[in-house]
Amino acid sequence: FEQAIQHYSRAVQLDAKNPVFLSNRAMAYLKLGAYVEAEEDCTKALEMDPCLVKVFLRRGAARAATARFAEAKSDFERVLVLEPQNKQAKIELSNLASLTNNSL
Repeated sequence: FEQAIQHYSRAVQLDAKNPVFLSNRAMAYLKLGAYVEAEEDCTKALEMDPCLVKVFLRRGAARAATARFAEAKSDFERVLVLEPQNKQAKIELSNLASLTNNSL
C-alpha cells in the first residue's frame, strides 16, 4: 500500500484534476490506517466531483475510524441519496448505530 501511495501521489502531481487518483490513494491510506490522510484525499476528490459514491464511503470509513461518527453518518447517508439501494452504506449505517448505541 505504501508503494501504491507513492504511485498515486505521482499521478496526482501529473494530473491534479483527476479525483480517481485521490480516491485510490485514499483507499491505500485507509488500508494503512492513515485515516486523516484518507479523509483529506476524499474531501479533495469530492470537491472535484460531489457524486462519487466510493469516495463518500471511503471518507465515511475514515471518519468512523477516528470516532467522528456524526460526520461518518452524514457521508453514508449521502451515499443513499445518490444510490438508495447501496448495501455497503446501509451496513455502515447499521454498524455506526451499533457503535454509538443509536445516539446519532
